[in-house]
Amino acid sequence: MLIIPARAIADPNLLGRGFPPTPEGRDSWMRWRAVLKAMSGEPLNLLERSLFRAVAGRREEPARPVKFAWVIVGRRSARRQSAPRSPAPRRWATIASTCALAKRQRSSVWPMASNRPSSPSIISAAHSTPIRCWRRWWRGEYSLELNTEIEILVLANNYRSIRGRSILVAILDECCFWRSEESATPDIETYTALVPSLVTLPNSMLIGISSAYRKSGLMFEQYKQYFGVNDPDTLVIKDATREFNSTVPESFIQQELDRDPEAAAAEWLSEFRADLADYVQREVIEDAVDSDCRERPYHSGLRYVGFIDPSSGSGDSMTLAIAHKESGPDGQLVLDYVRERAPPFSPEDVVEEFCDTLKSYRIGRVTGDRYAGEWPREQFRKRNIAYQLSERPKTDIYRECLPLFNSAELDCSTTRVW
Repeated sequence: MLIIPARAIADPNLLGRGFPPTPEGRDSWMRWRAVLKAMSGEPLNLLERSLFRAVAGRREEPARPVKFAWVIVGRRSARRQSAPRSPAPRRWATIASTCALAKRQRSSVWPMASNRPSSPSIISAAHSTPIRCWRRWWRGEYSLELNTEIEILVLANNYRSIRGRSILVAILDECCFWRSEESATPDIETYTALVPSLVTLPNSMLIGISSAYRKSGLMFEQYKQYFGVNDPDTLVIKDATREFNSTVPESFIQQELDRDPEAAAAEWLSEFRADLADYVQREVIEDAVDSDCRERPYHSGLRYVGFIDPSSGSGDSMTLAIAHKESGPDGQLVLDYVRERAPPFSPEDVVEEFCDTLKSYRIGRVTGDRYAGEWPREQFRKRNIAYQLSERPKTDIYRECLPLFNSAELDCSTTRVW
């Protein structure tokens, strides 16, 4: 049985009970319905097309179901005072996507949150839907198995535990806020692990839904690359709370903006925060990058210096950077070459490779930190490169480098990370 999501939320025999009109009889879910129809590749009428263009920034709606949908909306965008029990976006996205894609093929629907205990209500929402064709076989706190051979399974964002299954729908709940002790980039790691599981099922879909946060991470990268782009496989939706839920008082949102403009703009206006850069604002780095240059070759008239950040090959990456200073008293500092070798790797092989690169730039002495005692100096010395210990710790180097970025005294090539 094929059930189109936009029709499901309008039909009281399906999901419509959770999406009732306002007491005034107004359909406040019209914008969401337009988004759902666009995600499903359904044709839009004139009003829906106008609503879709306003939140997607693109003129053409997808002609077929998209593979990736990224929904960046303000807080309380899918709740209203007249229906306090209506499901939040992560719940109805799970249910509606399952309705649309359910076939008798063993597969999974995976809502994923920053931690597993935060989302058991998804199972309750799915279990309480009045869809007769969903005869429940088994229900647990975090899982629900249907007679369509589909299971809804709530998981935490652990990229190591999600491999090995066919996934019909994956929903990344509040992925702008994902943090993990196991990875510095849990959202990107999880996304990378999920995508191969979607390949073998037709019309499978990955949905990321979150309020905005910092200008970094998976959601921000997808927004930057695809918002307003007529891509057939990827759809990005972004708008403020009141555009989706007009019952949130505008006066309340204004009070929040007056109290904390940056935080409230992210929470209610879906604006990514510029005040949460980890070290330096992203725009400053991008202004310093020559986007047409991967690396700069050796030039005989320049004097080059190198810096090594060594590693054992099992935990952290090992990196090499080579730079020079342009001639003149106010010469610009130019980063010519950057390489990263991610673990696992043989430290001696990487030292050999980096030494060859240093020699190609006529560098006989490289600077590095005090990692692993004598080992780095011995390895580089064996290959006729002197390893000089940095006089300053990395924290001092970072601090002294920041004003150089902000004053545009640095120029970086877009060296590729390997």
